[in-house]
Amino acid sequence: MATIPDSITVVGRQLRPRAAFVAKRLRRLFVHWASLRRERLELAELDERILRDIGIDRMTARFEAARPFWEGRERRERELR
Repeated sequence: MATIPDSITVVGRQLRPRAAFVAKRLRRLFVHWASLRRERLELAELDERILRDIGIDRMTARFEAARPFWEGRERRERELR
């Protein structure tokens, strides 16, 4: 007959791979959000000449820079369709 500590050990072994997967996904999400934030802050600091070179006006750059970090490119692309 299995004891409670043995059962807890078995459940713990089953949860480790899932916890590692979730931790890895969360890390990737945080890195993605940090990247979006950094890109938007840099976009807000670009001068008119560079914005013109990349085909964006100042108003569009400000709008993009003001978006929350959790709104990814995918959502923006869906809105444009």
